[in-house]
Amino acid sequence: MTSDAKPRRRRWRWWREVTASVLLAVPLVVLIAAGLTWLWERGWLLGYLLTATTIALVVWAIARYRHRQRPIPAGADAPTITQPDPTWAPREQVAWETVRRMSAAADGSELGDRRMMLAAAQRTIEAVARHYHPARAAPALEFTLPELLLLTERLSRRLRLALLEHVPLSHRVKAGPVMKAWGYRPLIAAGFEHGRRLYQVLRVARTVSPVHAVIAELRDRVLGDLFDQLHGTARRRVVRLWIEEVGRAAIELYSGRTRVDAMELAAAAAREGLGEVAAPAAPPGSLRVLIAGQTNAGKSTLVNRLLGELGAGVDVLPLTAGFEGYELRHEGLPPAYLIDSPGIDDTDGVAEFVQRAYACDLIVWLAPAHRADRALDRAALDAVRAKFAADPARKMPPLIVVASHIDRLTPAREWSPPYNVDAPSSPKEHSIRGALDAIARDLLVPVETIVPMRLDTTPPYNLEILWLRLEALVEEAQRARWVRVLRDAMRDGGWRRSWRQLVGAGRMVRELVKPGDRQE
Repeated sequence: MTSDAKPRRRRWRWWREVTASVLLAVPLVVLIAAGLTWLWERGWLLGYLLTATTIALVVWAIARYRHRQRPIPAGADAPTITQPDPTWAPREQVAWETVRRMSAAADGSELGDRRMMLAAAQRTIEAVARHYHPARAAPALEFTLPELLLLTERLSRRLRLALLEHVPLSHRVKAGPVMKAWGYRPLIAAGFEHGRRLYQVLRVARTVSPVHAVIAELRDRVLGDLFDQLHGTARRRVVRLWIEEVGRAAIELYSGRTRVDAMELAAAAAREGLGEVAAPAAPPGSLRVLIAGQTNAGKSTLVNRLLGELGAGVDVLPLTAGFEGYELRHEGLPPAYLIDSPGIDDTDGVAEFVQRAYACDLIVWLAPAHRADRALDRAALDAVRAKFAADPARKMPPLIVVASHIDRLTPAREWSPPYNVDAPSSPKEHSIRGALDAIARDLLVPVETIVPMRLDTTPPYNLEILWLRLEALVEEAQRARWVRVLRDAMRDGGWRRSWRQLVGAGRMVRELVKPGDRQE
């Protein structure tokens, strides 16, 4: 085949495809023309146009009314389209707030220019990088190649899920037909241009009937206004999604969350076991629930009640000399370690408690309802709050306050549960409610979150309420644990990893210079 024959064959194939496209469009054009002719012959064309115009006006009015009643927030008050990662720490939440403001400022005009879209992404990346590395001259370059590769892997996984969930037939359409259809862009663009010219001719032709022309023009104006609104909203939404997804990826990269992968995170979670007490749970591992409070607050008794067996020594004197862990399993709760702590008697105990709380995921604090000396309780909780406030890369574990020994409140000899502390009527109910209000005021916790309990009865009073509180806080505790384990895994990649890399490089060099591989 000669060189001239190939271009002729390609030209013939092009015209063949154009002819096929025209033939496919002919039935649709004929159907539209036949329908308009049929309406004209029966005298229904004017009624059809009036009805279509009326419907368009009604829809347009409703859309304008809804837009006026519920305007889309703009500027700094606009919420994000996507939601932040629930496992993010306060520092990541602050970075996300920066991304939200940039997303809210987008007006959709960026979508028409590739350079403007790239510029918006660059501004977002630089803002997030500056948040994490404010002292660096080039904060956008503060990442390593392994971190970038892991981020690419995670983004590819998210994109795959988005395609499978939101793009019809994405799991069946092959790349070949898509690439072939992409080559028809000039043909499609030419078709749109010819269609636009044909529409202009039809607009001129319908002026033969002025009434029809006025109605048709009015309908086109209304529909055009609606489509313009929808088009502008869609463009702005696409740009905002672009900025938020770029910002989300930048937060993952510059916060250091891509320093460890899923396997390293699981390994860090497994290392947190308390001896052979419990088998490692699925990542991020078993929760750590810390039972704390002053001496003789009822901590060990509560541990026994939660375990359902004698697990901790109970007496009038404190028997818990150190922090001890027990396996906690209950229907509705994931595997957890229940950690009994010694009573807090002085400031040294407060410091020890803060360190233990920093390594736990949920805190159950016991405050005796019949005692008013809560200065140490307040000092310990304030120290924990200050510890987490000083480290925005960590999440404060959720807190449950148990008001123990409510049976010792006046009248001390009365015990006829249940008691309604939300609407107290009896003297005992008023005493319990007063104690709860005092605890809430002294410890700075909402009164509705305090669980009044008596632990020395069978079954313990309000134990089921405590179980329900624990179940309600599991998700929040798991988020706090996820952040904590992630930070521990990131710190674990120091000199030990460098040493492993050095050893691996030495093995590679040794394999390359083996004597048997040299050429004679």
